[in-house]
Amino acid sequence: MWPFNTGWAAEPISSAAATLKEADIAYQGRADLDVARMALVLYQKASVEDPALIEAYWKITRVTWWLAEFAATPQAKAAFYEEGITAAKKAVSLDPRCYQAHFWLGVNYGSLGEAKGVLKSLFLVRPIRREMEEVNKLKPSYEDGGASRTLGIVDYKVPRFAGGSKKRALEELTAALNMGPNDPFNLYYLLEYYVTVGDKEKAKGEMAALQSLTPPPDLVPELKLLQEKAQAFAPRLK
Repeated sequence: MWPFNTGWAAEPISSAAATLKEADIAYQGRADLDVARMALVLYQKASVEDPALIEAYWKITRVTWWLAEFAATPQAKAAFYEEGITAAKKAVSLDPRCYQAHFWLGVNYGSLGEAKGVLKSLFLVRPIRREMEEVNKLKPSYEDGGASRTLGIVDYKVPRFAGGSKKRALEELTAALNMGPNDPFNLYYLLEYYVTVGDKEKAKGEMAALQSLTPPPDLVPELKLLQEKAQAFAPRLK
């Protein structure tokens, strides 16, 4: 504490900033879906309180993706992804160098495509690639190589006639793993890749690594989600 009065007062925190902080706290409890929904409401509120608050928009798209993972129907999933896409586009329009917004925009494009069916969503391949290439220009390490991981996912899910490549997919997924060896997404999608190409032994190795993984604390909810999803591959690995 200063021994005298400087005449300066601490700048009061804005309403939007306070709401954003409250939303961030709620997001940490996203394993409880009611709390995740509250986080979404608070991020939306922050974006209304300050329409120029870029962080609120890209965090909306992050939490809509999470909630979509637990939605009961493809229609409900699609609605969350579409909300996320709208928010991410807003963030990009405010700051074209916001790599977080580019990343989550591409992720929501990809997840929307899966919800609607890959063959019905081939028009999204180019936008996904564009967003991930932008992330790789701005911050390739974001989300433990998330842009490379997403490009790899696109390459093994999209048919060859539409530009997919299993070889390139493995290169991208391996690059992501090198950036984030303890990221459950990197392990899960390598597992899915090996299941897709029929390499049972390598798939078993990735399954074991995923099930025994100790992730960073902020990825514990995602690890649980991905471990549960991975169980669907178990019958194909016997």
